[in-house]
Amino acid sequence: MNAATKRMSAAASERWWVMTHGIGRHDRLTIRLLDPTDVEPLDLALRAAYGEQSYAARLRSYLDTPAVATFVAAEDDVPLGCVFGIDYGAAA
Repeated sequence: MNAATKRMSAAASERWWVMTHGIGRHDRLTIRLLDPTDVEPLDLALRAAYGEQSYAARLRSYLDTPAVATFVAAEDDVPLGCVFGIDYGAAA
């Protein structure tokens, strides 16, 4: 199973979790999975919060890592922040 297929499977599981637990759209705020179009706006937000170094390469790497679930908080579809969840599997 390649990384893209694993990510799609993980994404379906994460969507189920989000819908089941009622986390989602509240007024203009949404919680969703990281999308390639989110990388640049999130990079700007992270640089403003944590310093001038770019986080874009790190964010892009999470798109191809099925063990990392990256949730994005967006207002009016503009990414404002993110949080990561890591599946450690049997090691946890």
